[in-house]
Parts: sequence; structure tokens; C-alpha cells
Amino acid sequence: MYLTVGDSWLEEIFPFWIATNLDRFKLLIIPILGLLIPLLRSIIPLYVFTMRSKIFRWYKKLNSYDLMIQKSDGSDFEDIEKKLFELKSELQEKTKVPLSYMGEYYNLLLHIELLENKLTKKRSQISLTK
Repeated sequence: MYLTVGDSWLEEIFPFWIATNLDRFKLLIIPILGLLIPLLRSIIPLYVFTMRSKIFRWYKKLNSYDLMIQKSDGSDFEDIEKKLFELKSELQEKTKVPLSYMGEYYNLLLHIELLENKLTKKRSQISLTK
């Protein structure tokens, strides 16, 4: 084939050893693409999962604080209030969330405020009964 056609376009651009390796690599491109496409499809759900897990891992703490408020008799309100304040300040200062997930981030902040309101309401109920 070389005698009738001459150098391939790869051999005209690159040295012989690079051109032959690129020629062999053409045969591997199809299987490599066959493997990369499913991997690339799984990257997006993995990204969504990591971004949402950044936010949802705080809900476990929030749930435990809610249970503490419900079971509390009034003696540990200061401790719970301090923990809620620390959680809120930590979220606002240290947690970085992309703009597309800000809705969930602000929902978390609203839930913290809901627990703070629940705490003050229970505090006022206990003070009225005493």
C-alpha cells in the first residue's frame, strides 16, 4: 500500500514512530469511548449526591436537637440554644454550596430558625406553668 499511495497523512505530520502509535490508537478509541460514556454519565449523579449530602448531613444534628427540645424539661435550654447557634454560625461561615443548591441551603437555615422558635415557645410555656 505504501508503494502505491505513499505516506499517510499522519506520517506527513509526525515522525514515523508517533504516526504508527497514533494509527494503532485509532483501533482503541471505540472501546475506550464505550467505557468512558457510562463513566461520564455517572459523574453527574455523583456530583448531585455530594452536593446534597453536604447539606443533608446537618439534618441529623438538627433532628437530634429537635428531640432534645421535645424531651427537655427546661434545664438544658441554654445548652440547646448554644448548640443551635454554633450550628448556624458554622453553616454560614464554613459551608460552601453552589448557587444551584442554595434553595436547600436556605431551607436548612429556615429549619434551624424553626427549632429556635420552637425552643423559645417551649421556654415560655414552661415559665408560665412554674
